[in-house]
Amino acid sequence: MQKPKQLIFDFYLNRKASLQHFYFNSQRLAFLFNLKNFSRFPKEFLVMGGAGSGKSYLTQAYLNDASSMGIKSGFIPLQAIIETSITSLEGYENFELVVIDGLENLSQSKTWQTIIFNFLNHAHQTNCKTILTASRALSELDFFPDLHSRITRMEMESLLELQHDQLFDAITFVSESYDISISDKEVEYLLTRYHRDMGSIMNAIHSLDKLSASQKRKITVPLVKEFLDS
Repeated sequence: MQKPKQLIFDFYLNRKASLQHFYFNSQRLAFLFNLKNFSRFPKEFLVMGGAGSGKSYLTQAYLNDASSMGIKSGFIPLQAIIETSITSLEGYENFELVVIDGLENLSQSKTWQTIIFNFLNHAHQTNCKTILTASRALSELDFFPDLHSRITRMEMESLLELQHDQLFDAITFVSESYDISISDKEVEYLLTRYHRDMGSIMNAIHSLDKLSASQKRKITVPLVKEFLDS
């Protein structure tokens, strides 16, 4: 059996991602991604969502937290590895959990479509649970028919764009989870002047936290304005 290229693939994994920092606005996702319910997690599960929706963070956080509990896990970042010389995922079907990130990247590689199709078939015969992510609608993905059919039959959930009140609550929740002090006024100021996807906003919050620490200033509207002007 070929040894999984775990160390190569894990280089691209966000090791800091954790479920304690993820804001759930879906009760179903909150239930499924609670590791206490791991035994009830679907055999194959697809998470859909546009750029900045949080799908990659969620799945990598789940993988990290699962690994910390002793669940043997593997990460497959398709965008990074499609151009490599790797031609097999043999051995990964023996993991308990595998995250395959970025299905949309398969459209450019028939070889990797076959690799993923074969892996899914092998994993289905073991105890391996597979989570896949995609940033484009399945109808837009140029896959060979058997793979397309296989993926469309999976259980799936879409991370929808958060509305203003949800986004406000999400920023407050995640900021508190990181112990970043930012008041409602600064959050509102940022929301009305910056990209409104969760990924961009949280990158801004972390940048503001670093700027606040380096200048030994609280996160205030003037500091947010300074960040936006930089």
